[in-house]
Amino acid sequence: MFEGSRKVEAGEAGEAGEAGGGGERRAAWREVDRKLRNLARRRSALDHEELALIREAIRVQLWRELGMVSIREYLEIVMGYGPNVASERVRVAEALDAMPVLERSLETGELPYSAVRAITRIATRKTEAAWVKACRGKSLRQIEELLAEREPGDRPEDPRNPDLRLQTVTYRYPPHVIAMIRQCRVKLESELGERIDDAQLGEAMAQALLRGGAPVPSKAPTQIAISVCPSCKLARQSGAGVEVAIAPSVFERAACDAQWLGDVDGERQRAVQDVTSAVRKVVRARDRDRCRVPGCRSAQNIDVHHIVHREHGGSHEPSNLVLLCSGHHAAHHEGRLVIRGTADALEVIRVDEPPNGHVESPGDEGPRNFHVESPRENVSEVAMLRSDVMLALTGLGCTKAKATRAVSQALAEDSPRDLDGLLRAALRRCSS
Repeated sequence: MFEGSRKVEAGEAGEAGEAGGGGERRAAWREVDRKLRNLARRRSALDHEELALIREAIRVQLWRELGMVSIREYLEIVMGYGPNVASERVRVAEALDAMPVLERSLETGELPYSAVRAITRIATRKTEAAWVKACRGKSLRQIEELLAEREPGDRPEDPRNPDLRLQTVTYRYPPHVIAMIRQCRVKLESELGERIDDAQLGEAMAQALLRGGAPVPSKAPTQIAISVCPSCKLARQSGAGVEVAIAPSVFERAACDAQWLGDVDGERQRAVQDVTSAVRKVVRARDRDRCRVPGCRSAQNIDVHHIVHREHGGSHEPSNLVLLCSGHHAAHHEGRLVIRGTADALEVIRVDEPPNGHVESPGDEGPRNFHVESPRENVSEVAMLRSDVMLALTGLGCTKAKATRAVSQALAEDSPRDLDGLLRAALRRCSS
């Protein structure tokens, strides 16, 4: 295989014994391949020459002699580039001025301009050689995946730093689609009894499509793939062939009711469903296919939730399972809602809101076996304890996200009664 590859690249004649039409066709494609490879090398050399000239043009301020206001305007008028392309050319040219190894790889054709452009966003003078070595022989797609979730100054072997902040995505819709989306928002807000943001709306619409219209599916609710790194424990979700990092709270929520495939790279194992169909039917009948949070009217996008989380020894028995809408399920795993007790005596505490007493879900046709507060404590006191402990944990160097999860788990599982008890319980989870 490798011997044949060298012949293709070098443009040598076909193997001995080729004759007739078959030999001519093989010779023809080899010649086309040789020309294309030479063209790619010449293009890289031209890109390198252009970037060097851009740096020189900036040094002599060429554009001023022609009555223009910037090098970008010059590139738009003379080179025919659009504003974004011109800005990128200037950025890459200035970046390569400090990275001779990367510039040399462009000049020789070892790496194309598109790859060099991507690498300049991450590489520095100290790391450029390592990145050139790591990207050598890879396609642009592979290089982009290697560079993904990196910060300037990172090396190829450094751990990834996924950006889990909200991202802005622009979609263009015709008026009738916008009208339908507005109707979806009104319907969902009516079910939840509160306003929702764009992320909640988009997630609800996506879940409705993935679940096939069933409010409470008979098996694991979503057929999505989530993988967890065994070393760093970072979870990634696959979407249409692209893997993106997800927040720990999103993974914990998905893990409440999932089908586990095991190690897909190891020995084949049988898929394991956490909540069996029989148990699911019992929970659905008991909770009437509705969210168990008081005041919530939602009967759509319903998840099965473990009151005591699986990682803390929670069982799959109906007494440890309740139905939650996707919004309240997310709020719990994000630390904004404490859910504890058992299915027959459920305690729901909104830690960031003042106590508002026991609220029954509108439209109930009978008694429900849950209440909003524990009779032994006041929600406002819990909120103050939570605030003090969060401040202490972040002061000790714990991230806000990790502190939020630790405090919520401590409140739900240990039921501490004072500041010292809550701080100790949360510290144990932060350190673990």
